[in-house]
Amino acid sequence: MSEAQKSLQDRVVELYRTKVEEKHRELISAWPIISGFNSKIGTYKSWAIVILVHTGTSSVKLNSGFGEVTPAIVGVEEITQENKNLIRARIERHFKVEPHDAVVLLEKQADESWGYQMSSKLPFKSMSSQWELFR
Repeated sequence: MSEAQKSLQDRVVELYRTKVEEKHRELISAWPIISGFNSKIGTYKSWAIVILVHTGTSSVKLNSGFGEVTPAIVGVEEITQENKNLIRARIERHFKVEPHDAVVLLEKQADESWGYQMSSKLPFKSMSSQWELFR
């Protein structure tokens, strides 16, 4: 399957898997999200909000959408680099995201692709220390 044919969430998890393998190759098969996940995807203006729910089962993946979220849920009019952590925390509370799950915010680029360049850090945020290794 080409990169363009992969789902947004699969591309993000694949990149995340690469980063985890660099540091924790021996734990990869049991690592949250990598060992199996379901996803929920919505949008807020020019941003995609991807919630990855750890299941530990890689043979079945469920994907669902929640549409366009409101400013009341996000808590701000515009998402910026400065307020992304606040927004992730609000999304976590609203959608009851657990410590082994993840919230990813991706901004749509001018070429209509979703921006998730991960040169120095991943755009994951969760309460789990496992995710914090990659912030």
